[in-house]
Amino acid sequence: MAFSSSNGNCKHNLTPVEQTVKKNEANKGRRFFRCPQWKNDDCGFFKWADGVISETSVETSSVNQDIVMDRRLLEFYLNLDN
Repeated sequence: MAFSSSNGNCKHNLTPVEQTVKKNEANKGRRFFRCPQWKNDDCGFFKWADGVISETSVETSSVNQDIVMDRRLLEFYLNLDN
């Protein structure tokens, strides 16, 4: 399934990449789109490919952005000792 630009790009104005949940959990095998910069500069863009929002969905929100920032700060502080 290709991502339609009418669904919107990530905050970097890039076309999201499609991936599949691989962890053994309720959503295993489910496809989703995310920011193509997710490893280096994740803007938090996330959307299920099937468009269904479940209780386990991680939607882009201020809470999600706070989690991304908390992760980056934690990684920064952990790397200070190296």
